Amino acid sequence: MSERRSATGRLRPSRVMTAVFLTMIVVPLLAACGAPDRGAGTAAPSAPAAIGDAPPTADELSAPKTDASLPAHAVVERLAQNGYSVPNALDVTAQLCPSSGCAQSIVTDTLRVTSFPSPQAAQRYARERGMRYWRNVVVTFPPVMPTTEQDKYWSAIVRLFP
Repeated sequence: MSERRSATGRLRPSRVMTAVFLTMIVVPLLAACGAPDRGAGTAAPSAPAAIGDAPPTADELSAPKTDASLPAHAVVERLAQNGYSVPNALDVTAQLCPSSGCAQSIVTDTLRVTSFPSPQAAQRYARERGMRYWRNVVVTFPPVMPTTEQDKYWSAIVRLFP
């Protein structure tokens, strides 16, 4: 390679070195700046994932959905239709499901119903946390709710979704 010296005596890079620099460094940087943002249009969870929440295993993700799958909103709707109080229902799927592997999660003032892609996924999630599950659904109650009231809701869920 040829070296050139400037009027001040410093070495000036040759045209080949300049081309190599531009090709190796500048072009990839410019390409990355112009690339579309892959996260655009998706909301990040507003709350951090709970410690110990593990994503679903490969077996749980590949398990076929059966007719036994219940969406969480269906459980809440059926409870309301049968006279159970489920006020202020809110879909918190975007906050909970990315970290827990659930399919849907609905929270109300009286309970939280979280549905999973398979009964195995619901069972694993519930057992790790000491929660109740039925089929592919995990149900939790607020700590201030009396046990007798929790049992009333739980019995209704099991009865309404045999």
